[in-house]
Amino acid sequence: MKKLVLALAAASALAAVAAPAAAQPHGGRYDRHERYDRADQLMWRIEQAERRGALNAGAASWLRREVSNTQRLAWRYGRDGFSQWERQDIDRRYDQLARRVDRDDRRYGYGYGNGYRR
Repeated sequence: MKKLVLALAAASALAAVAAPAAAQPHGGRYDRHERYDRADQLMWRIEQAERRGALNAGAASWLRREVSNTQRLAWRYGRDGFSQWERQDIDRRYDQLARRVDRDDRRYGYGYGNGYRR
């Protein structure tokens, strides 16, 4: 009886430790493919803003080039695994690009409705 109780206690302790890691994508490890998903989303937003006229061709081209450069950097960082600093650097770069797209989009009144302009 003691062996059964001990085995159940060990199994439940192991399940309690493994459950939070399993709930995170990729078992809690950082995956460089998540950065590519974010890059695809940014590229789509740039294309949509350019179609609406919120971005001119030059600005859209510059943003696309910066997204590509950040993708390449994420690939280089990810070859030997990401450090915390590298993860933060890539996230910071994507955040800055996203803010740039948002700022240029708002400049022309999109997102506020009825012709609001800053």
